[in-house]
Amino acid sequence: MDNELQEKRLGYLHEVGLQGGIRKAADVLNVNPSVISRQVALLERSLHLPLLERRGRNVVLTEAGKLLSDHFSETQERREALTKHLNDLRYMRGGTVNLRIGPGMVANFVANELREFSKVYPDVFVDISSGDMSATLMMLVRGEVDMALSFGPIDNVSLQRRSFIRGPICAIVPDDVGAD
Repeated sequence: MDNELQEKRLGYLHEVGLQGGIRKAADVLNVNPSVISRQVALLERSLHLPLLERRGRNVVLTEAGKLLSDHFSETQERREALTKHLNDLRYMRGGTVNLRIGPGMVANFVANELREFSKVYPDVFVDISSGDMSATLMMLVRGEVDMALSFGPIDNVSLQRRSFIRGPICAIVPDDVGAD
């Protein structure tokens, strides 16, 4: 069965459980009650289990219906949390940047650039390590660090180089960074 269709059916079932009835769920979802009835019936048929139980004018979820409704709710919450986390990373509202800095640059970088960066992006953690450039280049190529800062030019076709106007500092990143 199509996952999107199954998800829609689970959403209808979940809303019926929340509202205590098909008509109320239909009003909330702005669909015809018969649509919800048909979709829940198809879900019941595909699972070979009753999902709703009538109690007077109301409808309650069976044990199987509750399991599915809870699963739907948890899945929605996880999806929303994942989307938020990805957006936080995309717009630099969180996450970690692994930065490798050439010898002799750490004190100056931390005192100046990192302080400014942290003001603009307070929720981004910058993990800084320092070491020689040959090891740093290999770490970049293997994806072990996100970027590196060094003095002077670096010749490596698989890496992008960006020079800064302020001085001879050069950011080195894998070639696919910024390709959007």
